[in-house]
Amino acid sequence: MSARFSIRKLGAQGDGIAETETGDLFIPFTLPGETVTAARERDRAMLMAVLEASPLRIDPACRHFTECGGCALQHFEAEAYRQWKREKVVHALKGIDCEIGALVACAPQTRRRVVLAARRTDTGMLLGFHRHLSPEIVAISECPISLPEIVASLDRLKALAILVCATTKSFRMAVTVTGSGLDVAVYESGKLGENQRRVASNFVMAQGFARLSIDDEIIIEPKKPVVMFGSVAVAVPPGAFLQATEAAEQAMADIVGGHLKRAKKVADLFAGCGSFALRLAAKSEV
Repeated sequence: MSARFSIRKLGAQGDGIAETETGDLFIPFTLPGETVTAARERDRAMLMAVLEASPLRIDPACRHFTECGGCALQHFEAEAYRQWKREKVVHALKGIDCEIGALVACAPQTRRRVVLAARRTDTGMLLGFHRHLSPEIVAISECPISLPEIVASLDRLKALAILVCATTKSFRMAVTVTGSGLDVAVYESGKLGENQRRVASNFVMAQGFARLSIDDEIIIEPKKPVVMFGSVAVAVPPGAFLQATEAAEQAMADIVGGHLKRAKKVADLFAGCGSFALRLAAKSEV
């Protein structure tokens, strides 16, 4: 049964929050100032209709928005969204005397790493993202935040998912764009038989993928996946963590480098693959 609610603010995860007699109610895909109808279940509700829309509501860039759970605020005007994101940092640092700079926005079609969900069904292989707060997988045909190389490869990735699937359960496929091609790291897809390994390997070579790994075991690596950290080329391991976009990584490295430009010695206590350390090593002992 649906009821009428007024959205007061946005929560930390981007859900609209309405005040009720029993406490805050979280309603995804709504904006402050809106009046909506929603079907309530405990402290969450499913949006049914927007009765009075915010002037900051815009058309989302993706046809899968509100079904796919990958994005929460594509309906929010861009500058207002950036202000909201920056305010989260301001709030987190409340009480600390420091200057907080402007938000550095990530451009569309720049995300170089995505983690897709896959599952074999009676009608074929599903490949996409989980629905918001649900184990259900929503198949996707576009993703305006991801690099075009990923979107253009969705059909080939789906075909690869079919070849490596050895389970009735859902599994994950982490796809990273590298200088050598796509690095595909699969997790929880089941144990491959020898024939499956051979067929999947042949497919990877034919499609020009850089590497296929399953549960961190390299199945085939026609080309070492290479990522540039500043001027240094690094062959990254399967499933390696990278900043979501190359531009964001460079922006953060520039900030860190600016603070440490006079440092002769630097200790990077969270070095990872070297995204900061290798850049800093150009001028300091790391």
